[in-house]
Amino acid sequence: MLSENARTSHAAAVSSFLGRNRHIKVVATDEKLAPVVGRVLSRARRGSADHVDATVVATAVRSSVSGAVIATSDADDIEHLLDASGFPRVDVLALT
Repeated sequence: MLSENARTSHAAAVSSFLGRNRHIKVVATDEKLAPVVGRVLSRARRGSADHVDATVVATAVRSSVSGAVIATSDADDIEHLLDASGFPRVDVLALT
């Protein structure tokens, strides 16, 4: 989520990276995504504290882009949500 990144010292570097890599798709969230996020949270038995990670998962699985990849520093949480969701598998790139 770019909103979480905006409050870190890496915000400028991430913005620059996204500007140079046009094949990376940044997707806006909307009310159509909410039921998918809720389903991810419900199936994983997680609460609203995990809504950001669930939004990332829901966005990736709903995306029409084949070969979607989630790049995250929370790989374990994302993997858990993906596994529990029952949605098609999305690749996860762990960032350190």
